[in-house]
Formats: sequence, structure tokens, C-alpha cells
Amino acid sequence: MIKYIIFSILFIILVVIFFIAVSDIRFRKIKNVTYTIESEKIKKSIKAVFVSDFHNCGDIGEIVKRIENISPDIVFLGGDLVDRISGCQQGYELANILVQKYNCYFAPGNHEYGLKEPEEVLSNLQKIGVKVLEDKVEKVIINGNKIDICGVYDGVKLSENSMATQLKNVNYNSDKENYRILLAHFPVYAKSYFRYKFDLILSGHEHGGMISLPHKDKGLIGHKGFFPTFSGGEYVKENSVLLVSRGISYPKYNYILPRLFNNPELVVINIKGLNKDNGQNSN
Repeated sequence: MIKYIIFSILFIILVVIFFIAVSDIRFRKIKNVTYTIESEKIKKSIKAVFVSDFHNCGDIGEIVKRIENISPDIVFLGGDLVDRISGCQQGYELANILVQKYNCYFAPGNHEYGLKEPEEVLSNLQKIGVKVLEDKVEKVIINGNKIDICGVYDGVKLSENSMATQLKNVNYNSDKENYRILLAHFPVYAKSYFRYKFDLILSGHEHGGMISLPHKDKGLIGHKGFFPTFSGGEYVKENSVLLVSRGISYPKYNYILPRLFNNPELVVINIKGLNKDNGQNSN
């Protein structure tokens, strides 16, 4: 009887492990997730791509091909392009390819600042041609639209310059009459982002909660506990839209952790004037 019970338990464990392994392989595949946003500030449509949480690993060829097929007007790079454990080389390689074809704007994440020489990493990205936004605003014109791209930094540097101060700075230095985009790696500060009424906010970091509840679009595991409020997807408050990427990859040393019902994603953003068709779709 005891042997039967032990055998049954072991069998169940093996079945669970097999299910997790097979599911994890399935849910490692990248998919495009497309959002359409309307604003009265936009005269002519803009197509953007948001690449977040690359973590110095992933199929660069596939990512680049997907972006080329989309043919965006601009590329936003979210935090954790590099990784504090595996390094920077693939992150540099991806950035170097993208800047040859697109204007790329980047706001650092915790992994950039987790490296021994974070300023060297950011300097290298700038030398490659990436526009690095640390508590900074870049004013650009895209398809005739005036766009203010704001960036705040995260991680260990928050002790030197608080998020509240950074948000005040970029809010003050940007023009509210223009379409304002905020790059901010940590979605945990979403309420503060909404307070300043940025038109579009782009975040990442939570990797979709690693395990998402099927058909619920809700992450299970966050960096600060279970069921993070902003784990992935679209969140709207008044005229502000927050898009939280589930990340386009995740660190190689996390391969033992399952990523279930939660594919890595390339975020595609269509920004249109009012009275245009809108919606969200995935493929």
C-alpha cells in the first residue's frame, strides 16, 4: 500500500514536471501584441514598437525581422536591455542593429544599474546611437506630430534622485500641448505616472507575472509579491494609457522557472487621431 502511494505521488510529480516543461517551451515563443490608442493631439498616425526586458538574451534575428515587418516610425527600448549576470554583449548587438534603421529611445532599468559600471553601459549605448533618457526629455516631430519623449531611471539610483523628483522634472520640461510619452521601467509607480497625465506610459519589469492566469490577463508572481496590480497589458486612467510589456525575453538563469500562459511579447503601438478605428489584437 505504501509503495503504491509513493509510486502514485512520484507519477503525479513527473506528470506535473512534464506539463510544465512542455508548456514552458510553448510559452517561450514571442508574439506581437498590438494596441491602438487615440488622441486629439495626433494629426497623422504613428506606429511605434516597444522592446522591453531583453536581458541580454533571445533570438535577435527573429526580433529584428518582426520589427522590420512592422516598419515602425520609432522604437522604444525599455529597461533591462542588458543583464547584471549575463552581461551586455547581446543587448549591444540588438541596439546596434536597430539604430541603423530606426530612432531608438531608451530609459534604463534596474539591471543596467545592477552592473558594476552602469555609466559605462549607458555611455556605450549612446555611442552606438541609442538616445538614453535619464531624467530627461527629448522633443521630436514624427509624421508632423509634436512628441515629447520623457525618460526616468530606476533601480539603485533612486536613492540619489527620487522618482518623485524625476517625474516633476520631466513634467516641467515637457509641453502638455504636445503628445507626451513617458518611459519608466517600474509599473509599481503607475499611480504617480497617472498623476502627471502623460498621454502614453511604457513600462516593463514584471515579466507578465511569470505565470498568468488563463483568460484573465492577470500575473501571478510579481517582484514584490503575488498578483501584481500592473503585471502586463493596458491600463487606462482618464486620458492616460499605461502599457506594461511582459518582456521580450527573460534571463537564461531563469530557465528553471516556468513561464505559463505568458508569452514573451513585442509591443506594437498605433497612435491615431480621434475618430479612428481602435482595438487590440495579438498574433
